[in-house]
Amino acid sequence: ATKAVTELPLLDCAKIMEEDPNRVALYSDKDVIECMTLFDTYEWGHVIKLENGVKVEFLDAGHILGASIVMLRGEGITLCYTGDIGPGNSPLMNPPCVPRDVDILIMESTYGNKIHEDRGKGVNRLAEICTTVLDGGGRVLIPVFAVGRAQEVLFELKRLMKAGKIPKVKVYLDTPLGWKTTELYRIYSYCLSKDLRDLFLAGKNPFEFEQLEYVKGAGRSLEIAQSEEVCIILSASGMLEGGRVLNHLPYVLGDEKSAILFVGYQAEGTLGRQILDGAKVVSLNGMEVEVKCQVYSINCFSAHADAN
Repeated sequence: ATKAVTELPLLDCAKIMEEDPNRVALYSDKDVIECMTLFDTYEWGHVIKLENGVKVEFLDAGHILGASIVMLRGEGITLCYTGDIGPGNSPLMNPPCVPRDVDILIMESTYGNKIHEDRGKGVNRLAEICTTVLDGGGRVLIPVFAVGRAQEVLFELKRLMKAGKIPKVKVYLDTPLGWKTTELYRIYSYCLSKDLRDLFLAGKNPFEFEQLEYVKGAGRSLEIAQSEEVCIILSASGMLEGGRVLNHLPYVLGDEKSAILFVGYQAEGTLGRQILDGAKVVSLNGMEVEVKCQVYSINCFSAHADAN
C-alpha cells in the first residue's frame, strides 16, 4: 500500500511541474516510474533479515493507508522509529500497534502538547454546519488533504446523509489525487479497520453513495464552481495553496450564504491560515478578494495522535 500511495502524489507533482512554465521540473513521470521499480514491499509483521544479523520489521502505525512503524533489531538492541502515529479513533484505520521491548525510541510529537477535538462532537458539528449552510441556500467548501483526510470526511458525510442528519445534496470530490487514492482504499482494504474490511468484502464501498460524484475533468470542476448549486465540495489542496480548490474559492469567498470548512491544519503563511485567522481580504491569483463567506474549523479528523 505504501508503494501505491507514494506513486500517486509523485506523479501528480511531476505533472504540476511539467505544466508550470515558471518552474524547473525536478523530475518527470518517467523518473517516478523508474523510482517505483526500486521499491521492495513487505507486509506488517514480516521480519526482514539484513546484513550482519540486523533485522527489520514493520508494524501498523494507524496513520494513513500503509503507514508503518519501523522496528530495527541488531547487536542485542531494539530501535523503534514510529514515523507518524495515528490517533486510534479513526473508523477507517486500526489503532497503532504498540511496540514491545524497545531500547531506543524515536517518536513523532506533532501534537504532543495538544488535545484534539472529540471525534463524535466534531462529526456532530460537521452535521450542524452543513445543515445550516445548505438550508440557507449556500454551499460548503471543504479543503482536504487528498490522502487520508478526503476519505475520512467522505466516510462521515455518507453516514450522516444515510442517517438523515444532513440534507441529501450533491457531494463533489474534486481532486484527482483524492479519488484515485480512495480507489486504493478498496484495493488495499486489508490494511484498514475490521469494519471497513468487512464492508469491502461484502461488496459495499464505504465511501460511495448516490449523491457523490468524482470530478474527473478540469472543465467539469469549473462548471461546478461557476454554478449556484447548493452542494458540498471536497477539494485539494487542504491549505488552499494550489489545486482545483482554487477554482471554487473565489465564488465561495464572495458568497455570504456559503462557507469554508477547514478540517485540517493550516500552516503559517498559507492562504488557508490567513482566512482561518479572520482575514477580510485575501490575494487570489493576483486579485484582491473579499472574504464574505462563513468560516469554520473542525479539529477531530487529524491523522496524528495527540497528547493523550
